[in-house]
Amino acid sequence: MKQLIHWIKQPSISKPLIAAFLAVLVLPVGILAYFSYQTAGSTLESELTHSAQGNVSELNSVLETCSKASSKRLTTTANQSLRKN
Repeated sequence: MKQLIHWIKQPSISKPLIAAFLAVLVLPVGILAYFSYQTAGSTLESELTHSAQGNVSELNSVLETCSKASSKRLTTTANQSLRKN
């Protein structure tokens, strides 16, 4: 740690060049990372919503089919019961 502090305190042209290089390198990468993260988040949310809506639609269709079949069986059973009486 002492060597790092000593290196920083020493005057030289390499330190500003290294700082400039890091700023030119890190700043664009950071900006790209931020926007990529935002885009990925919104895309993921959209895909999850779309998938959930599809699942709800499918479940609704299955429940409707089961409900119609049960209603038909109930009607048939009721009609058979009335005919016997």
